[in-house]
Amino acid sequence: MQGGRLNDLLAVSFTDGRPGTKVRYVLLHPGTVSTSFSGQYAPDVMAQINAIRRTAQPVQEAIIPILRTLDDPPDAPLSAFVRDEPLSPHGPGFTVEEARRLHLHTNGLLAD
Repeated sequence: MQGGRLNDLLAVSFTDGRPGTKVRYVLLHPGTVSTSFSGQYAPDVMAQINAIRRTAQPVQEAIIPILRTLDDPPDAPLSAFVRDEPLSPHGPGFTVEEARRLHLHTNGLLAD
């Protein structure tokens, strides 16, 4: 669950550290996608997986906004979408201070 938040902060850190770059950083969550679940699961977990599958979109639908974004990237240095709906990359989950802190911690871990 924290991976998404860390990716958001990574995006903020990238754009914060590269003002004026022509690179566009796009966060795009396609929503729940029906993919394969390999392996064996306990019955209660399998029931949850089956419930997710019933409401998940097929891969062929989920990839449409991704391809559209690749073909026509946003103009903003950082943008975020959940499915096709824009999400502000300037809200409380995207603070520059937290992104800088994560960047420092990550560099410290990589230096060890």
